[in-house]
Amino acid sequence: MYDAIVVGARCAGSPTAMLLARQGHRVLLVDRASFPSDTLSTHYIHQSGVACLECWGLLPQIERSGCPPIRDYTLDIGPFGLTGTPPPAAAVEAAYSPRRAVLDEILVQAAAAAGAEVREGFAVEELVTEGERGRRHPRSLARRRRGDREEPDRRRRGRTELARGAPRRRPGLRRVAGAIDAGFSGRQSLELALARYERRRNELAGPSFASTVEFARLQPPPAEMQQLLAALLADQEQANRFFGTFAGTVPIPEFFAPANIARIVGREDDARAAIA
Repeated sequence: MYDAIVVGARCAGSPTAMLLARQGHRVLLVDRASFPSDTLSTHYIHQSGVACLECWGLLPQIERSGCPPIRDYTLDIGPFGLTGTPPPAAAVEAAYSPRRAVLDEILVQAAAAAGAEVREGFAVEELVTEGERGRRHPRSLARRRRGDREEPDRRRRGRTELARGAPRRRPGLRRVAGAIDAGFSGRQSLELALARYERRRNELAGPSFASTVEFARLQPPPAEMQQLLAALLADQEQANRFFGTFAGTVPIPEFFAPANIARIVGREDDARAAIA
């Protein structure tokens, strides 16, 4: 029986399991892969993420892996390139880009060291629920014990039980550890803690998500953005803050506030001369 079962032991699941285990909860962490294991993914960690690794005591392992620090950014939009150094996250000035085979193994080992039970080669097939007063909540996970990872062997399927105190609204065990701990400890209801976390997460991540979607279109920046980027050539401090919106060290709404953009673009004549 476990307080929480975290399905997926990579860069989201392992820290969640680690933090819950450090807070004294009994945690099972499962993944169909065996580590070290690479995966098709970006593996760039901005300064805000590196600050988390430092807080958890894991940054020295990343540094010892031979992964070089990255401090400067360049955005090439065609006619010119904009270069800058994002403001730090607390005392963290560098970003890192470790291979996932390196990063994920460090995180899995940290979860195990914190007391979480880790099961590799564990492919979840089904979340079993049961009703309670007209609602349904997770009861157990159906999985293969030793079946082939590509072709499930349902004849050898077993079940791993959830504890009675586990989350009963949504099988969202990937929620932030602090909100889960608040619910488990009784400081507030789990449903309220998760709802508050979800609202706060959306407030913080929404602007970054929208920006990422826009850049993923791989289209030339609109005229207004090109005007802003050109103006940033004449203002290195603001160029650094612009790159801080990528690194998570400068809030996007703060940088793109109309008053701030007006101040930057007001120096456009200087920028045009720099380009020429």
